[in-house]
Amino acid sequence: GTISKAASITKLMMGTLVFKMMEDSARTGMGYSALNKKVKDWLPERIIKRLANGDRITLGQCMKHETGIQDIIEMDAFYLAVLNEPNKKWKPEELLEFIYDEDALFTEGDTAVYTNTNFILVAMVIEAQSGKNHADLLKQYIIQPLSMSNTYYQPHDILPNNVAQGYYDLYNNNTILNVSNLVTGSGNGYGGIYSNLFDLQKFGEALFIRQTLLDPKSFSVMQTYGK
Repeated sequence: GTISKAASITKLMMGTLVFKMMEDSARTGMGYSALNKKVKDWLPERIIKRLANGDRITLGQCMKHETGIQDIIEMDAFYLAVLNEPNKKWKPEELLEFIYDEDALFTEGDTAVYTNTNFILVAMVIEAQSGKNHADLLKQYIIQPLSMSNTYYQPHDILPNNVAQGYYDLYNNNTILNVSNLVTGSGNGYGGIYSNLFDLQKFGEALFIRQTLLDPKSFSVMQTYGK
């Protein structure tokens, strides 16, 4: 029952959120065709021109990790920045700075390589489309309807005092530090969800077992992969 970091389960919730918004197209203006829409149709030119494959990638390719964009967490400069400012609440464009002007890993759509950066873009698209904070939309469409009362999204939510503590030799100097409050870019679509097993069971059962969280069409498309 302990609340702990759920890490990249955040991405699964974000993907589910996109489908929930497409199902609610009358209010969101976002139908299934959005999956094939280019990210450049939502995001400003100053961002697109500095992203590898930026003018060609689609929302669906971001969700399937088919963009070829490099991963911010593979960048030494990103880790150094986190170490220097461990409690900084990062904005999405600040994170993208770490992969701006980097070469593409591959031509978009050619293959799939798991990249946290892709879900920064998903979060930015959601906010551009809706005009709302994606953290609020996660609550509106997933967390509150499923009564996930022990689920939090760092740093948008204040974490309770009983969150599981984590320890690591952060500076590689044989000194173990409590890193429970380290904000590694959390809250930008790719990580940041904290939850307990009971809440995650509610989410998993509604999505995969009872299949009540998404419409059959959404669930089918969600499980359709590229190359």
